[in-house]
Amino acid sequence: MLAFPSSTMAASDATSFIQSKWSLQGGISFGKNSLSFVPDPTSKSSSSSDSNSSNGAVFAVTYDAGTYSHGTGGAQFYATFGGSAGFEAMLLSYDIMFDEDFDWVKGGKLPGLRGGPKTNSCSGGNEPTGSDCFSSRLMWRADGAGEGVSVNALWLAASHAHV
Repeated sequence: MLAFPSSTMAASDATSFIQSKWSLQGGISFGKNSLSFVPDPTSKSSSSSDSNSSNGAVFAVTYDAGTYSHGTGGAQFYATFGGSAGFEAMLLSYDIMFDEDFDWVKGGKLPGLRGGPKTNSCSGGNEPTGSDCFSSRLMWRADGAGEGVSVNALWLAASHAHV
């Protein structure tokens, strides 16, 4: 289970927390100022202190108007979850919310899983060889349409399935 703070944190404290608790590979690539821990917006409590004590803080990534990725909006980091021990199976689960007036534009990437002996493969358009890596993630497209993307040894290329 990934460590989460029990109270809210602004960007600088959130970045320090993530870097110290989430076993990052290479730190945060970009977007340190876009990361924070905020009160759970789905909490039934009306006060933020009650929200923090009952449901804890939730992770927030901010995209300012007119931004996209690679240093202008969002964030990117790779976490090794458990170090070099390896896993027989992994499960990634999260809930996601977008502001009511979120501008979907062309699309974007959501957190996913990546693994294999080559830590920098299966990313950025690199095709797997069949024994080096896998990657799986969800993405959004224009108007909030969803898309699943899998790059793995079985497909040997990216395969897209609309969800």
